[in-house]
Amino acid sequence: AAIHRSKYETNVSMSMVKMGCYTERSSVKYKTNTTEHHVDTLTKQSAKVAFYAALTNSGDVGPYNTATVLRFSKVFTNIGKSIIYNVQTWPYNSKSHFEYQSNAVILELNAGDELYLVLPEWNTMFDNLNNHSTFSGFLLLSI
Repeated sequence: AAIHRSKYETNVSMSMVKMGCYTERSSVKYKTNTTEHHVDTLTKQSAKVAFYAALTNSGDVGPYNTATVLRFSKVFTNIGKSIIYNVQTWPYNSKSHFEYQSNAVILELNAGDELYLVLPEWNTMFDNLNNHSTFSGFLLLSI
């Protein structure tokens, strides 16, 4: 807050000047705290999550007599550390991109949602050192 003097004001008391400085400092402190809060919020919103994993080196997987959650045992990328073998727990509310083989989808997810792929009963899959069966995903936009 600035103190303005008119031609009729001859004295400005020190208490007014000190009060004006105190108000300015309080305002700056408030703005600093608000800015720090916004930076923290933006940091959380711009979190990075990405994973890329392959199924196995052992060849055929299945058939099983019930539907089975696939375990991706070869994790190559795990930014955000959210994939654990067969279940990917998504840490943020977001729109995210996922890809399995040549199929892709964009999903809107909530924090804590779990992603996994299921091999239907009596089906088989193949993977080896060449990583034919891969699963990947990454966060596009925090919401």
